Amino acid sequence: MQTDSNQASTTSSPNITNSFKKGSLLIPCNERQKFFLLFTSACIFGWVIGGLFSIEIEQRIQNLLISQFSLETPGLFKTLFKMYFTEVIFALIFASFQAIVLKRYISGWLWLLATTVGWNLSKIISDTWINYISQQASSLYRQPSTSEMILFAALSTAASIFSSLWLGLCQWLVLRRYITKAWKWIFVPPITFTFISLLIWLLSLAQDLLPEVYSPKIANWGGQGCSALILGIIPAIALCVAKSKTKNQVNSTTYGNQSI
Repeated sequence: MQTDSNQASTTSSPNITNSFKKGSLLIPCNERQKFFLLFTSACIFGWVIGGLFSIEIEQRIQNLLISQFSLETPGLFKTLFKMYFTEVIFALIFASFQAIVLKRYISGWLWLLATTVGWNLSKIISDTWINYISQQASSLYRQPSTSEMILFAALSTAASIFSSLWLGLCQWLVLRRYITKAWKWIFVPPITFTFISLLIWLLSLAQDLLPEVYSPKIANWGGQGCSALILGIIPAIALCVAKSKTKNQVNSTTYGNQSI
């Protein structure tokens, strides 16, 4: 009897080990392909619908103000309205599409809140830095040279990329409850926006090869499409390789009990 029990435990050990390895991922191996496609599609739809809806809301409210007060919307109010209201609407819609896919693995409501807050924090900080850089360029009181224009453009891009750390930080506050080494996620948005900046730069170079009549529209829609695609692909890959904290704890306990 003792020999049989030893053989049974020895035979079951590889299965236990394999289940432990498979269960250590936040997204199980057999669900990763489906999750990748769903999350990327959700980001694309969220980007498009959120962008169109926020633009429509902005135009409707602006037209309402003009009709009510018979004057153009003040520049400062328009800037603040676009910064704090339309961006919130966009972030809510964009994050909602992501949360629909993620709610099976983490709290969808917490992800929605963290992404909305983080997106707007990043946008506000990025716009503040970009405005400051623009003011420095204007303070030259002359036409900037080519090297100076490249420098200011690079600084503006860097400000946008590093400001996205706030988005990663807010999302990390949620993910740290579910995955191990969650601090790495803080750098996922900067990596994502770096790829977006590179692709937009490549599209701007290719713009000269397109017909002049259509090149602005093609470049704009191409940039929007690439942005939405990358915003889905890179975070989806990061989530697929993330290790689940909860499953690791459960599996290690189960493994320990069966070993005993």
